[in-house]
Amino acid sequence: YMSNISASGDVAVAITYMKGANEYGELTLFNSYGKIAWSKHYDNEISYPQLSDDGNIIAVKLGINTLTAYDKRGELLWTYSIEKEQAIRDYKLSRNGRYVAIVVPDYFSLKGHFILLKDGVVEWVKPSRGVAAKMAISPNNEYIASASSYKGKTHAALYTIDGTELWNAVVKG
Repeated sequence: YMSNISASGDVAVAITYMKGANEYGELTLFNSYGKIAWSKHYDNEISYPQLSDDGNIIAVKLGINTLTAYDKRGELLWTYSIEKEQAIRDYKLSRNGRYVAIVVPDYFSLKGHFILLKDGVVEWVKPSRGVAAKMAISPNNEYIASASSYKGKTHAALYTIDGTELWNAVVKG
């Protein structure tokens, strides 16, 4: 079970996930009065609901390698999937709902990559300097921070929203 609420308080989202022989997930959006606005049923795992500040965009992770986004009415906006051999470790929806920062580690090669989507379309991909771990989007939607680890050291980087690297640093472990 997971939930989240928009910064405006207009909408809240809840996830129910049942594992076992009848594995399924349910995504439910509530309005500010606690009434169900809509609900979606999935035949697999669903997790990590995120909302834009105004509650107009709802993003959710399906299985291990797919993200999908809906508008406040429950209309599908986009779906993005990575290769089946890979898994989305983490993702962040920007406050305005236009950007999604995705972390895709590769534990076999001890590398990975960071992906930025804009309106569901890949804007840029950056290789990580170690196992990709986390990303963040600045509140003004202008900067992306990333972190990865390799041999006990943390690698951090800061990018502009268009993918220009401003700096990268190694923090000794």
